[in-house]
Amino acid sequence: MRDMTELMTSLCARLYGRRSAGRRAAKAIEAVTVDAGPGGGSDG
Repeated sequence: MRDMTELMTSLCARLYGRRSAGRRAAKAIEAVTVDAGPGGGSDG
């Protein structure tokens, strides 16, 4: 999970600037984890 956070922070920093990169990355990670849920989003 840490690698994903670092990747999102890096990409957001390039797109939106360093100041808001951390907040945008946190929102993106939160959106992904909420959408996936505890089961990983796969009911098989």
